[in-house]
Parts: sequence; structure tokens; C-alpha cells
Amino acid sequence: MISVQHGRRIATAALGAILAIGATSCGAAANKVADKAVEHETGAKVDSKNGNVNIKTKDGEFSTQSTKELPSGWPSDILAVPHGFTVSNVTQTKTAQGAAQLVTATGKGEAGALVDSFAKQFKAKGLDVSMQTTSGDGGMVIAQKDDNSYSVTISQEGDGLSLLMSYTKSPSSTTTG
Repeated sequence: MISVQHGRRIATAALGAILAIGATSCGAAANKVADKAVEHETGAKVDSKNGNVNIKTKDGEFSTQSTKELPSGWPSDILAVPHGFTVSNVTQTKTAQGAAQLVTATGKGEAGALVDSFAKQFKAKGLDVSMQTTSGDGGMVIAQKDDNSYSVTISQEGDGLSLLMSYTKSPSSTTTG
């Protein structure tokens, strides 16, 4: 269970990440001020450059990067980026309770067809699909295997779709599938 003090530290670090991302558009001086403010309030080590933020504390790590590349260790055999979609952001966290990777990708497609495709892909890899739903221009699929969780959330973004794909691994898990 997370203590109130630990919860505040996490919330402050997350707010700091948002401020650091915003400060990157204001230049190096504002970026450095935001980094130091978060470090002072949380005890975390913050490094933010070019829209990328890395935060390290005694409780874990958080990073978010604007990138077109999948992160190291991403289970692309299970959570493949659909053809025609482009990765735009990767966020990663790691604590003693486990690790999570989130990938945002955008492209064109039909939400219902993508939900069905991901559910079929999960089942083919032996995952237990615990939720599959579509609503309007969006949808969600959640699946598990062993101590790993996989999810895809699809939403309308302009004239295309945005995918938020996540992979969560517990510390006792030793496989990606």
C-alpha cells in the first residue's frame, strides 16, 4: 500500500514532469529552473531536455520521450504497432512493485477493427482477454498472462486515431508473454 507521504512524492514528481515538459519549450534556463524545483520538492534527480524528461528517486524511475522508436524490452510480438501508425511518445516507469511501458502512436484506421485485431492477436499469443469494448470512435482491449498486463486504448484524434498501448510487468515475472 502506498503511504500518503509516498503518494505526495509521486504526485509532485508527476507534476514536476509536466512542468519540465512545458519548460522545455521555454528554453534551457526555464528548463533548469523547473528541474531544480522538482529536485528540491521531491529529492528526485531530474533531467529534462528537448521534450524528454527523466526522473530518478529512491523509489524508482520515470521517463517520457518524444520518439518514433519502441523502447527496449517492448513485447512487439504481442503489442505490434499497426501498419500505418507512427510512434510519437514513450513513457516508462520502474519501481520495486514492477515496471510499465506506455507507447503512444497515431494513424488512420477504424477503432472497432483495431480492437478486434488486438484481441485476436492477444488470444493467438495465449493471453487471457479480460476486456474488449468499442464505443463510437474508440475502444479498449485488456489482456493478461502470468504477471504481465497488456492494454490498448483507442481514441479519435482529429481525422485519425491515437493508440495508447501499455505493457506492465510485475517484478516476479520473467517472461514477456
